[in-house]
Amino acid sequence: MASSGLDLQTQTLYAELLERVMADTIGPFVSKLETAFVPKTVRGHKYWYLQYRDSEGMRQMYLGRETVALLALIGGLREQAKAVAGSLDKRRKLSAALQSMGFPVWPGTLMQVCERLAFHGMFANGAILVGTLAYSLAGGVLGFRLGGSSTMTNDVDLSFGSGVQLALPDTPETDVPGVLDGLKMGFLPVPQLDPNEPFTSFKVRDSDLRVDFLTILRRKAGPVYMPRFKTAALPLPFMDYLIQEPVKAVVPFNTGILVNIPNPAHLAVHKIIVSSERPVREQAKSRKDIDQAGDLFTALLGTRPRDIEEAFHDAWGRGPKWRAALKQGFRQLAIRQAALFKDMAVSIPDIGRMLDTKRTSTANRGRKKS
Repeated sequence: MASSGLDLQTQTLYAELLERVMADTIGPFVSKLETAFVPKTVRGHKYWYLQYRDSEGMRQMYLGRETVALLALIGGLREQAKAVAGSLDKRRKLSAALQSMGFPVWPGTLMQVCERLAFHGMFANGAILVGTLAYSLAGGVLGFRLGGSSTMTNDVDLSFGSGVQLALPDTPETDVPGVLDGLKMGFLPVPQLDPNEPFTSFKVRDSDLRVDFLTILRRKAGPVYMPRFKTAALPLPFMDYLIQEPVKAVVPFNTGILVNIPNPAHLAVHKIIVSSERPVREQAKSRKDIDQAGDLFTALLGTRPRDIEEAFHDAWGRGPKWRAALKQGFRQLAIRQAALFKDMAVSIPDIGRMLDTKRTSTANRGRKKS
């Protein structure tokens, strides 16, 4: 099933649930700390931060790019924080309504894992949800229903190491092994090929329910221990690009789960890149990457075409390896979704020119002559 726009009522309910969950999560900190909301302008976009003082001095927590909804949240946060308990029943009803309107419904055990990790501060401590769950939730952020069967998963993929401060003040450390063990689902650590390396994944025996922890690839190729989470994470290439500008999203389960997910445009371009990096034995996953990227681009073209352009140029400027991966991935998109690629080439000419080497070289010669 291709992506399609959510009706206005569903979009409104999603926005209300996200606003309520954000207010209930962030509100208590606003009411008890010396805080202020501070904007920063970067490349023509305004971003908002929650500024507060702790024992280490003044700090800032990233809230997201300025939107009408975010400004409304900031404006009413102090008042809403006083009524957290009373809003839980309303949040539960909003979640149920969204599920009845066609939002993806994932396995209950998977949602229980996400809810428990969130309750113990996983996302308040700065973790970012990636993978298929993040792809599906990006649809809610964009006002689109994405994918269909391609949104189904039983994996929770979490990444650490964003370049922005996402942790709420005074949030206790998250004991990931302890939290998973406390669920009583039978989670066991997945051994590494090298028995001396720490675990980066946990899996339920005789089930496909799995939790994987990832991080940015820096100098060390092996697992990196994350003290704040009491677990290790596997470094992956291109991860720094994927999670550099995360956004808030809400999982419509129970009372709603506030999570961090990648910027949808970066998520789409990242899927284009990794599709070309997969080995031959993972071609089915590569095709899934392309199809999901296509769904995201379809949604973005109708709402945020500039985001695609900025995300593309960011990746293009990172070097030859990135450019080669982009070319290969966009070629596959052009083959699998020719109509979409044509629309993208019209809306964002640089993407079309990227695969037209003759036109590109001619344009370059023209610039040299001028």
